[in-house]
Amino acid sequence: MPETLPFFLSYARKDAKVGATQQPDSHFEAFLQRLVQRVDQWTGRSGFVDRTDIQPGQEWPDTLAEALRTAHTLVCLYSPAYFQSEYCGKEMQVFLDRRRNYIRTNAGQKPANIIPVVWQPVPFRIPKTLPDIQYKDVSLDPDTTGVWDLGDQGQVQDLNRVADQIAVRVRDAIDLTPLAPLAQRPQMLAVRSAFLPPPLPLPKFDTPGTPAGPDAVTFIYPSSTLWSAWPWSPPEDQAMLYLAAAVAKGRDMEASELAFDLADAGLLARLQTLRQRNNVVVLFVDGANLDLDGLHARVHDYDRPEHSNFAIVILVNGPCPTDLRKRIEGLFPYFASRARPHFQIIETPGSFNSLMRENFSKTVAEALEQLRITVVNNPHASNVAANATDFPSLPSVGGPGGAE
Repeated sequence: MPETLPFFLSYARKDAKVGATQQPDSHFEAFLQRLVQRVDQWTGRSGFVDRTDIQPGQEWPDTLAEALRTAHTLVCLYSPAYFQSEYCGKEMQVFLDRRRNYIRTNAGQKPANIIPVVWQPVPFRIPKTLPDIQYKDVSLDPDTTGVWDLGDQGQVQDLNRVADQIAVRVRDAIDLTPLAPLAQRPQMLAVRSAFLPPPLPLPKFDTPGTPAGPDAVTFIYPSSTLWSAWPWSPPEDQAMLYLAAAVAKGRDMEASELAFDLADAGLLARLQTLRQRNNVVVLFVDGANLDLDGLHARVHDYDRPEHSNFAIVILVNGPCPTDLRKRIEGLFPYFASRARPHFQIIETPGSFNSLMRENFSKTVAEALEQLRITVVNNPHASNVAANATDFPSLPSVGGPGGAE
């Protein structure tokens, strides 16, 4: 049986070639040569680098699928082209699946076997579906400079230094957090890109087989509100639930939804079921709909001390004036008295932009991380203190070569 390779290089083919000439990019070749050389020196083996172009509808060749199934690490070259590549997203997803298997069998320890390299600057481009894996080099600003730029500026020593650092991370990951191979070779057509959130609509929280517990999050919202009517009127792929589901995926959480009718008198019982399941629960409310008939009754079902492990996020179009804030706080008297992340008001601009997406995603991420801690520490609680302690982030154990 062939020996397992130390790394699989995941890259956009566009980044390995020069413009219309399609000649090999000299900076890519220099980086790859140095990486392969150093990994071979330290492990006695070379990595897997596929040079072929797979056509739409084709399966992965056996050698590529086998390398994805067994290689110890994924070295991925982040760039705008990388995140536009469906194939790169599928390669990433295979390693995320293997990473998830490792976490489940090693008491939550997070391995560092996915090793990103900022090849081209990627401001606001990294999908929220990806976990917070360390990718920054202290000497580079990833918003303006990538490793390719080092080569283009003639900084060969710096380019080699980055390649050496990546080789060290490959070596350490092999020794300290070896990933188990998948049982079978992955089939490309069956793998969903890691860059895409779960498809909408999300599964209903009470669908048979839907996961429960602190690694499951249920997003709740009034079914009367159309996506196009929510604040900032986003394009469909940037809608509120789409972004929230992406953030959940990036935190290894399974997302479900509970869309309730304003006349649904049974909402309270469904909320009690969520509480008993120890799900992370987040309610989204559009501030423009506070006066809808029936909303106050449903809010009363939610705004209760026994739901102390839940959270509310209210989106307001534009600045939130004092009188509107008072109305919101009067509608949610229990939750309004609580600290972040249990109660948050997000002020949105008049139209969607990348900064809004980042701020909203950060708010949701903070809520999910802290609520998961709360549920783990106090499952199926009847009550907790009115103000939660602010944790900076979900505690985790990082793998070699950098914490996550």
